[in-house]
Amino acid sequence: MSTINPILLAAVYERIPVRVQGRVMSVLIAFSWAGIPLGGVLGGWAADELGLRTGALLAGIGYLAVTLAPFVSSAWHALDEHRVLPVKQKTLVAAK
Repeated sequence: MSTINPILLAAVYERIPVRVQGRVMSVLIAFSWAGIPLGGVLGGWAADELGLRTGALLAGIGYLAVTLAPFVSSAWHALDEHRVLPVKQKTLVAAK
């Protein structure tokens, strides 16, 4: 996932309004960290049931699929469209 994270975070900064960016980033980080134990359990199961070599091969294929997803998925191609969110102008009030 390390190849996807910088792209995903750049999309968050560009597409998500500033007032909710913290919430969105918190959810993304929570799901990322929640997947760590799941990967350990699935990896242990794969090594036990399928053998170490086959389990490692499946993990490598999974990583390759995630890495190549931006090149084949139309959802990722939508990130090429540059969108600029409007910024509200703040007015300065002169002190008396």
